[in-house]
Amino acid sequence: YAVLFLGLIAVIVGVWMARNYRVLGTVQLGGGGHSILRRATQANFSRQEQVSMFLSYTVGDYIAQKIYAGFPQDGRAPRYWDPMVEDRWYQRTWMIREPSGETISRIQLDQRFYQEALAIIKVHPVRFFADGLIHVFRLNGPQKWNGAEIMRMFAGTRDSIPAYAKFALIVFIRVSWLIFLVIVCIGIVRAFPRGALMPFLLFVLYYNGIHIMFTHSEPRYILTAIPFYFLFATMAVREVFFNRSAGSV
Repeated sequence: YAVLFLGLIAVIVGVWMARNYRVLGTVQLGGGGHSILRRATQANFSRQEQVSMFLSYTVGDYIAQKIYAGFPQDGRAPRYWDPMVEDRWYQRTWMIREPSGETISRIQLDQRFYQEALAIIKVHPVRFFADGLIHVFRLNGPQKWNGAEIMRMFAGTRDSIPAYAKFALIVFIRVSWLIFLVIVCIGIVRAFPRGALMPFLLFVLYYNGIHIMFTHSEPRYILTAIPFYFLFATMAVREVFFNRSAGSV
């Protein structure tokens, strides 16, 4: 069954890779250079921009602009990556015109993004890694019903709501979510001795690591891992708070 399943996947993916090579001249099914360069450009941020980004991810823009003078005011969002990357990528044509005046294909542009990201990472490896740790808070942040982040909640909007009520609601949502994540972490620690749960644990760690290091870590990305979060949270509640083993009925 494993051979049959893997063979089916190989055929489906292989057909698309062959089609891409025939039509586009590449076996890639998608390009990640754009996303990685987004992340890499953060290593070039000033200290003020990095602090603003950290506060946006952790407490949200509304509170950040109240507690940090260097945070953009008047409801403006801080920088999350170099906007020049977006200007180069979001052109509605297959052939892209670079700022230098050179015209290249979208595939060539994506490969160039990889090279530029690698160059930045080589120059600032520590800052790139540190920025990845900051992204833990964005990837694992609370989100709205549609999967969008709540970082911008009340930023420059809802003037009829008192400031204290905005603060209270934001803090309540974030603290509640943080408590849930702490319970999840307790469950993960408890899962280490159990071989049967190791695949789930490794998946959660791998999934978080890949996204915080190589993507811009939107909260909706974590939805794939949320079922496993509930698994570990349930373990923690049963064993730590109710003193019952996972195998008990």
